Amino acid sequence: MAHAQPHRVSWSRPGEYIYARKQRSIAERFTETEVRLTLPHLESPKRKLYSIEGVADVVRDKGTVGIYDIKTHDADFIRANKNLYSQELDVYSHIWSQPVGAALITGR
Repeated sequence: MAHAQPHRVSWSRPGEYIYARKQRSIAERFTETEVRLTLPHLESPKRKLYSIEGVADVVRDKGTVGIYDIKTHDADFIRANKNLYSQELDVYSHIWSQPVGAALITGR
């Protein structure tokens, strides 16, 4: 059984920078914080074993799931690297959407 497919909520859209201190209303909606997302026991084309891990915050609301990754880096650094952070959210969404048992999702 797979988890509900999360909608991707990204602070990296133009003008939408989410910081806990600036976007308190979003931070207050978190239903789970510091959720460890792990996709273990993967194998590269060259047969090297690896796992993918990350930590995010989650909002569950009326059957939907939002995954947030609030950054505390300098805002200019975040703007300059928003593609990197967008890809990071894509990975978290991919892990979340894996069948139970294939991905490990635990609170911290």
